[in-house]
Amino acid sequence: MFSGCWMWQNPNTPMWAGWNAERVYDCRKQMKVWYLPQINQSPTSNAVVVETMKRSQKLAEESNKSCMVVTYDLAIAKIALQIQAQEKPVFDNLFISLGSFHVEKAYFCVIGKLIAESGAPHILNECGALAVGSINGFIKGKHYNRCKRIHELLAVSLEILFFEWFQKSQNNPDIVPVLQNELKCISDSPDINKYQHSKEGNDILERYRDFYEKTLAGDNGKTAQFWCSYISLMHLYHRYSRSVRTGDLEGYTNTLLQMANYFFALNHHNYARWTVKYHDNLLKLKETHPEIYEEFKDGLFSVKRTNSPVAKRCFGAEPGFVCCQNMSETRHDVWISKMANQKLSVAPKLKSLPPTSEAFMQHVYRAHYQTLVWKSSLVSEPEAPDPLKYGWTKRNDKLFPVMLPENKSPATESIQMIKVLEWHPADSC
Repeated sequence: MFSGCWMWQNPNTPMWAGWNAERVYDCRKQMKVWYLPQINQSPTSNAVVVETMKRSQKLAEESNKSCMVVTYDLAIAKIALQIQAQEKPVFDNLFISLGSFHVEKAYFCVIGKLIAESGAPHILNECGALAVGSINGFIKGKHYNRCKRIHELLAVSLEILFFEWFQKSQNNPDIVPVLQNELKCISDSPDINKYQHSKEGNDILERYRDFYEKTLAGDNGKTAQFWCSYISLMHLYHRYSRSVRTGDLEGYTNTLLQMANYFFALNHHNYARWTVKYHDNLLKLKETHPEIYEEFKDGLFSVKRTNSPVAKRCFGAEPGFVCCQNMSETRHDVWISKMANQKLSVAPKLKSLPPTSEAFMQHVYRAHYQTLVWKSSLVSEPEAPDPLKYGWTKRNDKLFPVMLPENKSPATESIQMIKVLEWHPADSC
């Protein structure tokens, strides 16, 4: 029940990610990530997949490792698994892993199918959480961040209503005070995994669990059963996400199989077939790749790129899903990615890069200044804020936006150290 503690009607309690970031202890160090040379061909080409597998074997040899983990999305992973089976035992020292990012997107598609005709998308549109033009992408799981955020908001809203229904059915006014006291004790506990509920709190949780299970079985009506099943799907997503972020191999393996059941039930054929195969490979990992199994047991099947306890992602996090410390790092990573995708004679346009943290802050100041002006539009004699304190500078009695503080550079230190040489193909002939 710890995963649900964060929504027990306490306005100062953060949502799931914030709650776990505050409560989960992770002593593992931040990891470094290096980028391999780009292969500028179709990633689903058999020749390209074979090349990536050979390069992985070479990396394993250079690292003095007997085996290597290679992470793909499903479209490439199924080709790699077929090649591994056909060319046996050439690639037996590779363990083919499914990237969690695409697994989560596929799972959001499953949830979207379930609620597509339920009226929930229209409710989300009416309350302003989802625009009309985004409904289709939300249902199909195309927009990861939007799905992750909105499904979580919808599920917690429904669960809060469900919990209020449970309270009324119990006729016990002490339920909320007892659970809020539990929240305070959990917050003060140094290790959430070792915390023991009080007798009163444990009794309430047991009754709530029984009420929840009866509702899932249909004892409290079909409508309640349907929305309870939706809440259960989001609970499963949270367990999967937490297992990846905390490096819990057992939790990861168990939740993956449960997700495969829903892939089957809602006709997501590719993931239904290959998730089961991947799960079977995980169960046999101790016999087939004992070195990798020991590393996975230590939580090393996911990458920790920040110091946040729950900011880990599975190996091979797909392009576009990058966890960075700040916007300057993001700008640097996007620049590297663009340079890898283009010829050496073509440099990426600076306007296509995200702003640095300092430049973004100046933009926020100016946006805040504009908001202050708009909010005072109905005041007869408003006090004009000082624009010089909000991202503007004055020269010759004219206001100019501050692009960057005077002592800051638009490039990171690593970029400034690179001497860019202009190369003209015609001059080299």
